Amino acid sequence: MALMGTLRSIARPAVRSLRRAYQASGGRFHCNACRRTFRSFRPLRERERFPLSASLRMIGGGGVVHCVCPFCESTDRDRHLLMYIERLHLFERMDRPRVLHFAPEPCLAAKIAETNPAEYIQADFHPRSAEVRKIDITSIPFEDDRFDLVAVNHVLEHVPDDAKALSEVYRALKPGGVAILQTPYSALLHNTFSDPGIASEEERLHLYGQEDHVRIYGQDLFARIEGVGFALRREKHSELLPDVDVRRHCVNPEEDLILAVKPMPVDAEVPAGCTA
Repeated sequence: MALMGTLRSIARPAVRSLRRAYQASGGRFHCNACRRTFRSFRPLRERERFPLSASLRMIGGGGVVHCVCPFCESTDRDRHLLMYIERLHLFERMDRPRVLHFAPEPCLAAKIAETNPAEYIQADFHPRSAEVRKIDITSIPFEDDRFDLVAVNHVLEHVPDDAKALSEVYRALKPGGVAILQTPYSALLHNTFSDPGIASEEERLHLYGQEDHVRIYGQDLFARIEGVGFALRREKHSELLPDVDVRRHCVNPEEDLILAVKPMPVDAEVPAGCTA
């Protein structure tokens, strides 16, 4: 048994190396996060059989099944957000910004670090590494008007009190600061659907499409964002990224970029580089 375990430990790295070599020998697909080309993306997870959410035309809800880069493990929504940020030159237009990043994606975290920010705080309610601080988005432990950018990419659908989360993000942003608020929503529902009685993972999977989601946003998502004071800005894929081959890069062209700007006081000048 010990010999078999030793052989497996030796074989596994070799098998991984062979798989990667095979993937790298093709050039049909491309990852804009790690800049590699390869034969195919990996599946994110098995498609569930009968989730109710599948019939609601979800935007930004994992519409691409085979979407994981075999090298850097970025997903379609990670790469898509990175495309938007780079096309808008968002970080280049900010002078050494202060950034708060919830549920930090490695590829986006690397991009932010490259910009030499004045402050970069990675946050999560369930941190998975020492670099990430345990922070509850409904109770952000920083003073008002601190950050130039708060990134909240596919987080709100997990937060029971999303109104409090939005208010806290708004409070923590500087006037003129920008929040990235990507979240899946239904193109068919007018009103957000949520019920505290839906408590088990099985029920959430069937009704919300994922075990740890607590709602399905409807078209009122945007009014919810504006309701805390944000000026909403939606960047359409078709207008901002019309030249992107969505099949080659494996991204969902239906998912727009949701930017929320904290307005400047009426009598104040906008500091250079603070707005999107």
